[in-house]
Amino acid sequence: MKPLIRILQKHRLLALIGMRLVQITGKHPEKIHPKHLVNQKPWFIDHLYKKDTVLDFGCGNGQNTLKAAKKCQKIIGFDHNEQSLLLANLEAKRKKIKNAKFMKHDGERILPFKNGEFDVVLFLDVFEHLNNRDQALLEVSRVLKDKGRLFLSVPNVNTPTIKLNSRNRKLNFC
Repeated sequence: MKPLIRILQKHRLLALIGMRLVQITGKHPEKIHPKHLVNQKPWFIDHLYKKDTVLDFGCGNGQNTLKAAKKCQKIIGFDHNEQSLLLANLEAKRKKIKNAKFMKHDGERILPFKNGEFDVVLFLDVFEHLNNRDQALLEVSRVLKDKGRLFLSVPNVNTPTIKLNSRNRKLNFC
């Protein structure tokens, strides 16, 4: 197990170096992970419509939010990490995206939105980080319109990194 932990620590260090190089080389004005420079179309984009109002639950640095903003009427992304939200707002401003808004909020608390406010909720790579998953799912259900769509993704639990990080946490799916 120790060699795996050393590899992961080196991987994190390489990721930090990569983020710094992205900024130093002028590829992006902020320190972002190099994976965000690859202009890859997310899987959910083809399932969004121009009239949709979208909530990005746990948006991180807003990369998915900003990609979705090009396809929908309005999108709100929230996250608990202020530094990530700062990067998201800077990127929205840099790209002149006006229909995306970002806010700080804890996904394990009641969402500050009306019942049935959203056509779509993006719930991407967040579920596994929550302790109070039932509350989060109840809130997602509450803010979705009757015919609303939930786009949920969780990591592949068979990858070594996820196995290491989730030794004491189990995801139960029904």
